[in-house]
Amino acid sequence: MTSVDSTSSSRWLLSSLAVMMLSIAGHANVTLKPLIISTYVSFLDITRSSAGFIVGIEAAATALTIALVVSVLDRVGRRRTLIVAALLIVMGNSLSALAHSVYEIAATRIIAGIGHGAAQAVCAAAIATFLGAERVSALVAVTVAIAGMGLMFLIPWLQGLLGPAPLFLAMAALVALPMALMSWMPLQPAEGVQQVGAVGETGKRRVLIAVSLTAAAFFYLSVGSFWPYAAEFGKLAGLTYQKASGAAAVAHLAAVVGAGVVMLFSKHIAKSVGVAAAILGAIAALALLLSRSEDPGTFMLACVGFMFCWGVFYPLFMGFLSELDRSGRANGYFFTIAMVAFAVGPTFGGAVIGLGAQRDGELTNLLWMSLLCQVPALAVVFAMTAHNRHTRSAAHESQEVASKCSA
Repeated sequence: MTSVDSTSSSRWLLSSLAVMMLSIAGHANVTLKPLIISTYVSFLDITRSSAGFIVGIEAAATALTIALVVSVLDRVGRRRTLIVAALLIVMGNSLSALAHSVYEIAATRIIAGIGHGAAQAVCAAAIATFLGAERVSALVAVTVAIAGMGLMFLIPWLQGLLGPAPLFLAMAALVALPMALMSWMPLQPAEGVQQVGAVGETGKRRVLIAVSLTAAAFFYLSVGSFWPYAAEFGKLAGLTYQKASGAAAVAHLAAVVGAGVVMLFSKHIAKSVGVAAAILGAIAALALLLSRSEDPGTFMLACVGFMFCWGVFYPLFMGFLSELDRSGRANGYFFTIAMVAFAVGPTFGGAVIGLGAQRDGELTNLLWMSLLCQVPALAVVFAMTAHNRHTRSAAHESQEVASKCSA
């Protein structure tokens, strides 16, 4: 299959729509993490620490699945993998709606996590088939954020009437969206692209990929330690569960705006500048909440700022990775690393909350952990700068060679 581009507008539109629907279903267990944790705490009488541990186990299952599937996806077959993923998502989430004990919930979330991981691996590979992956990544981010915002308004209302089940049943039902558009899904690898380990690839490029993925791991560790507990921070600020969840849903709109800015102005935004601004903005948002954690207005402003920065970071970073590796395998590694960070974040976060509770710190230590993780994430800016310098140097050398040949 050749790469999907905008020269065939109807094909590009339908294919990108299919990938967007797959991303909504595959990333639901990430997007809805604040509701998942608060559902455990508010409806199932699970402690915050245990809730973070369960979410961490699910994220670990998702991460391991992505790492495995992305390495064998084109040998196993993307269509077959997607069908199995859909079945596991439906099974795991449906069983979660019936679970009551901590062990039952943990077991069912592992099943669901495997399904979501396989779906995310297919999604990462599908994005790589598009020319202009940065634009498609921004569209995916916008779509996921809008869907997450709507679901975070709707699900708590349904839970008020029906209990915890609507959250899990909604995640199971979402797989109908990509399955309905499977015929338009890019399910074959793009031709003529270079993989990370291809012959002739320079060691410098591999180093840049490694540095960038490591920096992204710290960024997503920060996200994974803060965002799953966003509704809990709202409750700490004096909001009810429904209002705190609604505030987190509104914050999703900021992610839409951030990704939308990248989508509209990507040609005018230097990736290194945009990523640096996103990381520094996330640090500022966390520092603001740290200074006034019990104020509802501060909570809302911090969530909005943090989500805007996340919305800016994701498509710019995906666009940078696509420049380094056109095969899309690096995208899969990025998804894996992000999910590992999401696994470690809530798990460490739960432990940090437990330590803070002994010293009346409660959620304050968690904010410090999230803030400090943003600092090493700035290393990606240096990788981007080095890549830009190398690209300009190579272009200059090519021009000199062309000038000498013409002379």
